[in-house]
Amino acid sequence: VVSYTASDKPPILINGGKAGLCIDIVEALNQIQNQYNFKFVTYPAKRLYLYFDNPNKFDMLIFYNLNWVGKFAPLFAESVPLTYSREVLISLQKKGRTQQFFEQIGKVPTVGVRGFHYAFVDFVLDEDILANKYKMTLVKDELTVIDMIVKQRAEIGLVEDNTLAYYRVSQQLEKNTFLVSNKPDSELDTSFLLRKTSPISSIQMNSYLQQLKDQGLLAKIYAKYGLIPPENP
Repeated sequence: VVSYTASDKPPILINGGKAGLCIDIVEALNQIQNQYNFKFVTYPAKRLYLYFDNPNKFDMLIFYNLNWVGKFAPLFAESVPLTYSREVLISLQKKGRTQQFFEQIGKVPTVGVRGFHYAFVDFVLDEDILANKYKMTLVKDELTVIDMIVKQRAEIGLVEDNTLAYYRVSQQLEKNTFLVSNKPDSELDTSFLLRKTSPISSIQMNSYLQQLKDQGLLAKIYAKYGLIPPENP
């Protein structure tokens, strides 16, 4: 058994971890081989970081960036990238509104996710500073950020482009519903992070991911969430 966990973040995990891109990929991995049985375990986001150095809690983090595990990075090996994403600024598309509008971030009502690190505020997490200095409201997840923009409860929101793509597909929205910043707040890639003590190596995992790509399964799974898999795998 190989235990894995992931951030509770759409479309990686949705419906409380009962579905999502992560779940679908692992189900496919279980179908194409019988050497390993991948099993999902879940932990609250506020506790997960406490277990980065505890091999008894999980063997693998999925859709994670190595920088997110901080000083514990030497304990993990990366697979090939699973996503490339950009943290973008969004607002409702309105007549006369252009990219210059995003220069108002922090000066007009702005919404982001509690606990997320944003470059435009120098990665400050203090909620009082964010509220008072940057006019930021903090919510539980990025789908709520988008809902706040749609309902005009904030002018600018910060959201990953992958989450925005999933929202458009799930809500069947026109592509021009939102104005999206050309310049991202940040950019990153995510992959499988496998403990070096894990039963499966990153080399073997890369081989399985390549099989999913070659069989067309990876593209099919990603398309379900409005995404395109990276070139490699």
